[in-house]
Amino acid sequence: MSDAESGRVAANLRRLGYGPDARLLIVHGDDLGMCHSENAATFDAIEGGIATSTSMLVPCPWAYAAARHVASHPELDVGVEVAFTSEWQAYRWKPVLGAARCPSLVDDEGFLPRTVAEFHERADPDQVRQEAEAQLQLALEWGVKPTHLVGHMGFYREPRYHELMVDLARKYRLPLRTRLARDADGPDPLHEVLTADTYLGASLDADALSGLQSKFESDLSDLRPGVTEMIMHLGLPTPELQAITPDWKLRVAAYEAARHADAVKRVLEEQGVTLIGWRPLLEAQRAGA
Repeated sequence: MSDAESGRVAANLRRLGYGPDARLLIVHGDDLGMCHSENAATFDAIEGGIATSTSMLVPCPWAYAAARHVASHPELDVGVEVAFTSEWQAYRWKPVLGAARCPSLVDDEGFLPRTVAEFHERADPDQVRQEAEAQLQLALEWGVKPTHLVGHMGFYREPRYHELMVDLARKYRLPLRTRLARDADGPDPLHEVLTADTYLGASLDADALSGLQSKFESDLSDLRPGVTEMIMHLGLPTPELQAITPDWKLRVAAYEAARHADAVKRVLEEQGVTLIGWRPLLEAQRAGA
């Protein structure tokens, strides 16, 4: 880590009320609202396991049900996961504004395209901005008070869409997940928008469930100072999930690791790692505005 990067991490930790060597961990369940299995697994892993945060795919069929639960449990740490892709073969969703208002955002079948590459090929930036804001507004109308902003499948890696997400984060005063590297010596395009410092994907092998806990622990054994977000996709082993996605075993494995994680909690305590959600970043960002 460069001196400039270390200084930025230390400054963010200071804003969060921690010293420069603190290690903070967000265990995040992506794709809330995608289906009932994801909803049930994610809420269970937050309420009874090690997960601390989630983000909702507003265009998805089970998003409204998720929002009802969130609205009645305001303590939950829930972001909005802006989506411009609908990746599964037979289970699809559409833009919340509808194809007539944003025709460049749908494929030939009228759904959001399956891949980010197809989205980039088709999308009109003005329609992207309108749809992104519509998804945020719909979550607010449903009673969700988002703690952060996420871009589904990394569509924001194209610079103009990264700028869009930063603009939305500023407008709605939300922290932002971004994996784009900062220029340590140049201006910071995020300015006062807070982010995590490091991102991890849970490295889980669904065909070796007996070693699941140790693999999960090893992923967390060498965290750097700063805020790390571990990103997981959680699911229950239901016929619904099995019909939707070929990676359903991985989602079930991730749920088992997040739900039954007493050993992981002991490892984190021994190493002095503090579990947080995105809400402390939200509060620090708004306090510094």
